[in-house]
Amino acid sequence: MIEVKNVTLVYGSGSESVPALDNISFTVGEGEMVAVVGPSGCGKTSLLLILDGLLRPTSGQVLIDGEEVRGVRRDVALILQDAGLLPWKTVRENAELGLRLQKRRESVDGILSALGLNGFEQRFPAELSEGMRRRVGIARALALRPRVLLMDEPM
Repeated sequence: MIEVKNVTLVYGSGSESVPALDNISFTVGEGEMVAVVGPSGCGKTSLLLILDGLLRPTSGQVLIDGEEVRGVRRDVALILQDAGLLPWKTVRENAELGLRLQKRRESVDGILSALGLNGFEQRFPAELSEGMRRRVGIARALALRPRVLLMDEPM
């Protein structure tokens, strides 16, 4: 379960301060899927960065399974708008990147197949369409088998 309690985020300070989130509270239950929709610049990405532990709120707190998020967690994966692929690595190598960092050798074959990337495992990002590059980013996140998957405009 994810609990967001009275989260406020302000960039800058004093007369230069810009509020990104103002006293946001909500709960996401186990197995639930939630979409955050709003115009550009309304704080959607900032909220995801807070949920992932990459950004601390100005006030309030975020709990995942009752534990306060105080930094990056291994059971949370974030897919940003830019897939962040390494151009010198193949589709397979990009998808396995997180596994290598965790010294896990689980196969990504099923994930690549489910995402329609069969036959492209040895291609490089420059050889893929934008949609395919984004799916490789999704594959990399899913290969980690996270309990929480955060996606910022993944398609």
